[in-house]
Amino acid sequence: MSPPSKNTEEYPTWASDCAACQTLWKRFVDPDCHDEVDFGSAEQALSTQCLAHKPLVQGFIDHMAGVKSKANLEGKRPASENIGIGNGSGPKITMYESITRLGVYWGLLLAHKDSVPDHPGTGRILDPDWVDVNILKQWKQTYTTCLDHRCRKKCLVTGETPGAYVALSYVEQRDKRKILDADTLKKLQQAGSFRDSIMSEYATPLIQQAMYLTSAIGERYLWAERPCSIPTTPENETGQIELMGDVFANAVVTIIAADPNDDCDGDEAGSAEPVLAGLKDVSKPRVLGQKVIPFGDEHIMVRNTNIFSLVHGTTPYYEDGWTYQQFHMARRRILFRSGEIHWQCQCSVWHEELVPDFETDKYIDLRLPTVAAGFPDYGSLSHAFTNYNERTLDRDEDVVPAISSFLSVASRTFEGGFLFGIPETMFELSLIWRRYWNHTNIRRRTISTASPDDQSASSGLPSWSWIGWQGMISHGYGEAARINHRQNHITETNPTTEWFTGASPNTPPTERRRFKSTWYKNRDTYKDFTKPLPPGWTRHEGPTTGIFRDEPFLHPDGCDKYIFKHPALPNSDDAMDSWYFPFPVVDTLSAPRFMPEQTRYLFCETRQASVAAYKSTKGDQIYLGADEPTNVATLFSGEGRPIGSLWLPNEESRALFPDRAADREDAKPGLLVDLVVICEMKTYSKTFNKEKKAYDLPIKKEDLIHVLWVEWKDGVAYRLASGSLKAATHKMVNCS
Repeated sequence: MSPPSKNTEEYPTWASDCAACQTLWKRFVDPDCHDEVDFGSAEQALSTQCLAHKPLVQGFIDHMAGVKSKANLEGKRPASENIGIGNGSGPKITMYESITRLGVYWGLLLAHKDSVPDHPGTGRILDPDWVDVNILKQWKQTYTTCLDHRCRKKCLVTGETPGAYVALSYVEQRDKRKILDADTLKKLQQAGSFRDSIMSEYATPLIQQAMYLTSAIGERYLWAERPCSIPTTPENETGQIELMGDVFANAVVTIIAADPNDDCDGDEAGSAEPVLAGLKDVSKPRVLGQKVIPFGDEHIMVRNTNIFSLVHGTTPYYEDGWTYQQFHMARRRILFRSGEIHWQCQCSVWHEELVPDFETDKYIDLRLPTVAAGFPDYGSLSHAFTNYNERTLDRDEDVVPAISSFLSVASRTFEGGFLFGIPETMFELSLIWRRYWNHTNIRRRTISTASPDDQSASSGLPSWSWIGWQGMISHGYGEAARINHRQNHITETNPTTEWFTGASPNTPPTERRRFKSTWYKNRDTYKDFTKPLPPGWTRHEGPTTGIFRDEPFLHPDGCDKYIFKHPALPNSDDAMDSWYFPFPVVDTLSAPRFMPEQTRYLFCETRQASVAAYKSTKGDQIYLGADEPTNVATLFSGEGRPIGSLWLPNEESRALFPDRAADREDAKPGLLVDLVVICEMKTYSKTFNKEKKAYDLPIKKEDLIHVLWVEWKDGVAYRLASGSLKAATHKMVNCS
């Protein structure tokens, strides 16, 4: 369904005496209308004599009070003087605590009336108890091939069974798996076995609900991640886990059980198996809580979801490490989220609360499809690592296995594969990751006390990789390859040494494997624009101004004349549809996957130095950042000049550094930190123009030396933090 058509010649009779109702109605029926609706302060809004929109403002003010009370915000920010609908166009209508300052908000929909031809409403008033399975069928038929299969046998089948299938993604209770012996496995493969009271305990309620839904949408087979375990070796299990992504990528659709089991409270809710609530005669009623507010003789609905609701959340599903790759590898998804059902694929997002085929607030994350299509976009890769590393695992050592399928697929694009989550082709750049925000705290992962037999082959947790730490991490601004017109800062990394790896600190030089950071070597070749273009690429004149706020076009040296585009790039964003230079795009359908042996120790010959460091303050000349430098330390030369920064992992680490008070007699000496050089980097950045409130010329260039702060134990250096020195000042440091 397309957006509401223009039909504003007449207003409903109940709106004829109220300008606010007329404007609000026009916003609902005219997609080109962007007029504001200002209800004034809470007192003014509630004093209205209009009975049509008063229920809306009353409901919103009550909602604001509840949100502020829950968040303990009462009296901590000024009362709003302009509650209302912000300006904007299209089908998105949002009511804000303050039109100018935003704050608490409601997404609004006009409820559709089936009895009125061409009614402009786009919202659906839902059954409070039961899911509309028919709309699922309609979604599936629109974007998938409808196969005439039914779930007839009601039994377990082997993974080799040919044909289309539905997958199920949920937070699995691995400690509650039942162990299958050969006899039980044979019985479960007999037709009707799940109807047997004894055998049915191997198909949990969630599995049975998913089986019903599979049949309801016209499919026969359901793949579920082991409601029961078959004894296997760690090696075989590692191989199976690495292929897990294929299961979700190749499914007709994946059912996502994102809502928690609301029969349980507190910690128990996180450990209880989820439920596909709202399937009539199959599961319990759902808890919907849809808000429907009278608006004259119409109804306004408050949306249960927002643009990011399907990809982020605070339920156990969005916090579990294992479900991350399941979700992102699935190409089509049916989500049970916020009491509703939703459809999400690589081109559409539909919600049960909207009329069929109508879309609003569509967010489709194309980062993984970009990597899967053969484009080594480091920004897409690092974004995935950042989001995954925030999630939790029962055992820290599962951090590699839980994302190994994603890494296996990405290894087709990133030459050389991944060593503990680090892409070997961009090894140096990937070593200088850090915690995300200045106030972010990340923790060092530790191996659990599980039996060695339970440990996978890749369960090491080296300090030099982000894999060895849990929390939100950043890989900086990324390598200058794909153009992002919104960025105000880009970098180019240059290796300064050769890297090797081995299984132990005593691995002899002849047995160490050398890294091949091919990206940096090939980059100069890619930037030779006299050569013929690789297949698929087209060359275009380079702009002088970017498409974002008319800011200047930011580019690395030698890349100002042209930009390059490729039709295979999955993209819906004009600000990111180009590259600074062309390169051979990998045919990922035929390219082999590759995962090197996961050896934990690194070897190199590089420069090192001991430097004094203090807690950073905003007054430090070297520190650049808008927020307070909470977990930052400033490096000083022997002459007392600031020369660089360390991005500390957490507050505990920051507590090791003294405050700098050079003018006091009792000032403490700085903490001596051991630094090792990792690589050099050239940075390009725009200058912020306060008058324009945007980034502008001039373009600043700077050379940095990236380092790791390490501690030495038995001749082995363990990473504590990453940092950088200004190349112009590194001569102030005595390096060896």
